[in-house]
Amino acid sequence: MSTFDKTSILQILTPEFITGKSPLKIIFNFWEEDRQRAFNVCYKSMRLLDNFIDDLKKNNNGNIKSGELKKLAKNYFEDWRQKITTGVTNDKLQAELLSTITEFNIPITPWEKLITAMIYDIDNNGFNTYDDFLNYTEGAAVAPGAVAMFLCGMKHSEGKYISPKYNIFDCARPLARFSYLVHIMRDFHKDKLDNLNYLATDLINLYGLSAKDLDLAAKKPDVINLSLIRLMRNYCAKAEHHLRESRNMLNKLRGVIDYPYLLSLEVLFGLYIQVFDKIKSNKGNYVTKELEASPQEMFIKIEDIVTNFSI
Repeated sequence: MSTFDKTSILQILTPEFITGKSPLKIIFNFWEEDRQRAFNVCYKSMRLLDNFIDDLKKNNNGNIKSGELKKLAKNYFEDWRQKITTGVTNDKLQAELLSTITEFNIPITPWEKLITAMIYDIDNNGFNTYDDFLNYTEGAAVAPGAVAMFLCGMKHSEGKYISPKYNIFDCARPLARFSYLVHIMRDFHKDKLDNLNYLATDLINLYGLSAKDLDLAAKKPDVINLSLIRLMRNYCAKAEHHLRESRNMLNKLRGVIDYPYLLSLEVLFGLYIQVFDKIKSNKGNYVTKELEASPQEMFIKIEDIVTNFSI
């Protein structure tokens, strides 16, 4: 869209169009075509890296024990790191990414941080402490968010793309951590059944729980576990902290980011708040399907934000 039109965007983002799309894939429809093109390439490359390790863990009961398999996985990520750092590759997606990074002047730091987080995943099955988890989010959540924050804030002048003046990691961090915590709570049931764990051991132990207790809770969600509820309430409290930080950051970005891009971030924030509200009101089974917002619910939320948004 060359000019932003609220009516047009709502006509695009119908419940049918929204179905099956992540919030990030929804909000990029607010952007100009060049930014959409750049985001598609960046998102595709990051999803490829993230899915590689997720699939590996799913197929190995959540724990990569084989030394040979660990070596192969690390070589995969180090190869990616080398190719995007040197700019020399025969891989089609890597070449497309390098071309996009060059055209839009996007820093490669987000991919370096993401790869570091994925290598951590190879050697670890979860997090010993919550601080370990927060360090991990720098690559797993903040890095992809920083790319979106870059594309939202860059300017186009005289045929050139000008980088944002703000620190894209600092600006992305609150919303990235909030949304990531919402993801983890929403997907607790699904992730455990897929042999994936994102909850910190120190917090699990704080409520007298074990890994086996969490496995059992996922397999028998109708059996209410009060300790699991208390654990999730702790995570909700931590998410509330990042929610407030996100609100403050978005307020600071008013007048810094152009209207449609700021609105897209407000929609992203609103969609995660919508799921967060479902998590907070959950009675204790934490089944992923029950915590997801329906396409119709998402459309209503988007319509409300778009209609009432102003700077």
